[in-house]
Amino acid sequence: MPSKLKLVDVLSRRIRQLSQSKAASSIKWKLHWLAPNLMRHPHFSAGEADYHFKRDEKLNRETCPAGDEEIRSPMVWGLELYGPQEIGALYRALERFKWQAGWGRSEKESAIAWLQNERAYGRDGSWYNVGIVVPNSQRQNYVTADNYADPPKQANHLLVRLFQPTPSLTCLLIGFSLKEELASSYHNQLKLDRKSHYRRIRRRWAIEHLSPEHIKSKSIDDTRNQLQDLASNWFSKNAPGYFSNTISRVITAELITTKNQSLFPNSKNDHVRDWRSIVSATTPFNIWTLEDCPAMQFIVENRKEYDKRFHLITNLHTDKIPEDKIKHLGGHQPHAYTYFCHEHLDEILVNFAAIEFLVEVSKNLKTSTTSLKLDQVRKRTSAKSLEKIQRFFDMSIGTPLIASELKMRTEDKSLYSFQCSKFSATSLWDEKKSKPLAELLCEHTKYLASRTISEEGLTRDHFAQLANIVSVRESVKAQSRMEWLTLMALVVALISLWVSFSKS
Repeated sequence: MPSKLKLVDVLSRRIRQLSQSKAASSIKWKLHWLAPNLMRHPHFSAGEADYHFKRDEKLNRETCPAGDEEIRSPMVWGLELYGPQEIGALYRALERFKWQAGWGRSEKESAIAWLQNERAYGRDGSWYNVGIVVPNSQRQNYVTADNYADPPKQANHLLVRLFQPTPSLTCLLIGFSLKEELASSYHNQLKLDRKSHYRRIRRRWAIEHLSPEHIKSKSIDDTRNQLQDLASNWFSKNAPGYFSNTISRVITAELITTKNQSLFPNSKNDHVRDWRSIVSATTPFNIWTLEDCPAMQFIVENRKEYDKRFHLITNLHTDKIPEDKIKHLGGHQPHAYTYFCHEHLDEILVNFAAIEFLVEVSKNLKTSTTSLKLDQVRKRTSAKSLEKIQRFFDMSIGTPLIASELKMRTEDKSLYSFQCSKFSATSLWDEKKSKPLAELLCEHTKYLASRTISEEGLTRDHFAQLANIVSVRESVKAQSRMEWLTLMALVVALISLWVSFSKS
């Protein structure tokens, strides 16, 4: 019996010690959570701090560009589309800016006159080069420039072009030439030595550890968001079109120039984690290369955030550009690099914008269908339901026409070959083969246009039937109300007759 009592006593003391240690550990963890970078992790030893210090040094060294490497982002492009509903906003913008192609041209040769003529006669496949557009405050610095507009504060000037891909669809492409502070932002962010730290996250009592690589990646993403917002904000303020009105952003692209090495991996075995993977993580199968100048490549980045989803990243490896490719632009100069890429990307960006237009239209059709169904109409007032149906028909004006025109455009494959034939990517199935960009754009546009036409017709029929049902239901309700009013009027008349007889 004494031995059993002794064993119970030992076990009870051990349980009390464990409960006290757990409580103390919980308190320490909560203190660490409240001030993660001041209070040490309760389970970390003194050697952990030394380990993280050495690891930070290693990661900073790996993610820092070499001493003579130059990473710049001299230009960002924005694209906006204008259908029958949005073209009025573009007319007003062009009338206000008075842009024209070249110096000293008459009003009959202005951008707005060209656009009105192209849309009036239903022409397609044409384009109008406005060229350089300088700030109003710098007119005296440009002798031959005759186009003016105030660019964003972070930009020096604009490069403007108008495209008419189909008779009913106009594209405005603007390149924003960035000032040095923003153009060198990527390089400066990667050069900084970062220190790992902890950060509280939304989940209760949870902490996230951020390494130098994560911190640099976050700063690069913030800069990229700034570039996209720069273009989107200018369009929404000066010339809002389809994308500005529906998703509050425009299609964007950026140019990143590097001196010593390409921004993108050269082969599928190139998995080195360095500064390139922070700026743009991709695979060789998503890289489109200019065949007669491999120094120029681009990728289409589908970002995690939906509102920043479509973004094209272009890289120009400046040391690998043949002299004859840029000699007519002034040789190896920053402005020559931007003009070179501007010339090769413009119509490719227009085709990508058309694809994104079809994607957004298809998404809006699905959203409209699911947001208003017959069982949901019963829970709402019929008037609001009819207003929503009317709003759908108003917003979809011109959509079937544009989708049909884009589908017809894909029948002429030579058009895509002329605009995009110079770019190709490594085949996913055979690295020795390449897939042409023109073929991909043509096939994808045709598929999306056909799907959009079908979905739009089905959605229109669905809403037409729904509107008829709601109208019949309202008619029945109105008839029922009239019957009650007639009955009440008859009762009032009988009462009045009875009162008059009783008085007499």
